[in-house]
Amino acid sequence: KQWYQRRVAITAGIQMQCITNFIDKKNTGHLDDESIECLAKLFTTVGSKLEGDASEDDKKKQVFEDSYAQFKSLANDKNYPYRIRFMIQDVADLRDNGWKPRRQEAKPQKIDDIHREH
Repeated sequence: KQWYQRRVAITAGIQMQCITNFIDKKNTGHLDDESIECLAKLFTTVGSKLEGDASEDDKKKQVFEDSYAQFKSLANDKNYPYRIRFMIQDVADLRDNGWKPRRQEAKPQKIDDIHREH
């Protein structure tokens, strides 16, 4: 998430390659909990942008949809702990909500800002 927020130039193609690499790990049976967490964080961070970019090209859209469907199917795999399966479901909920979080992430605030709010 940090590299995306800092606007470091990582193209959508590279981001999709990362996602497909994770999915390839799934297909070979080498997808561990840590890899799923990374994939969930990647979808959470850049999923909206990737989906928007993919909507302009049918081939990219198909790759995105296939990758996302395989990722989402992991939520039903009883071999993964509940924590991982709920993390996948959180990403699915995020996408279903138009990539907008249900609630704002709590961030540190200045004391003046807190006083202004209350």
